[in-house]
Amino acid sequence: MSKKLFISKPIIEVQELVEFCKENDFELVAHSFLSFKAMPFKFPENTEVIFFGSKRGVEYFIDQQSIPENIEIACVGNGTANYLKSKGYNPSFIGEKSGKIDSVAEDFKTWLGDRKVVFAQAKDSNRSISSVINSLNSTEISVYETIINSATIEESDIYVFTSPSNVDGFLIENSISENSIIIAWGDTTEKHLIKNGIHCNYILDSSSVDELILYLKN
Repeated sequence: MSKKLFISKPIIEVQELVEFCKENDFELVAHSFLSFKAMPFKFPENTEVIFFGSKRGVEYFIDQQSIPENIEIACVGNGTANYLKSKGYNPSFIGEKSGKIDSVAEDFKTWLGDRKVVFAQAKDSNRSISSVINSLNSTEISVYETIINSATIEESDIYVFTSPSNVDGFLIENSISENSIIIAWGDTTEKHLIKNGIHCNYILDSSSVDELILYLKN
């Protein structure tokens, strides 16, 4: 009997997982509870580094302006780095394991030194990295807003939650049975699940579909 797997991402973003599920008797339900809206912003002068915590941050920033050539680019992990490269930008700092956000924050703080950084992020950002940087050297700009759109999801054997906002969207109309396996897309999502009384069976270090597939194989 096939196992039902839910992931809080749109199916277009998880095509490798779609193929894996077809070949390994998993019934996949892929659904995000989120939509997004661009926000106007003003880019501060005298910026030396810009930090992106997600592909979406990059997308909504470069929709409004290009990244100045004299500014170094930093990002949370390989997924965001690959998206930057596809748009013609080469990041100087890439977090090693985007799922281990506290570790990325400390590595970035050391790499940054006393340079001035701008964080291009969501209006409702968790500020996991910007919060460890001296406020005298950092500016936070909201380049997009997250909107939660709840929906009822059929019960699954395995749930993969990819962000705190998706956890909130799920819990408005759904609950999880005691026997389900819960996978968190990194430490930040795990903490939010625990805050809501949900135990995680596994936390993805790299917050990637490749790592998820490797876990499902085992």
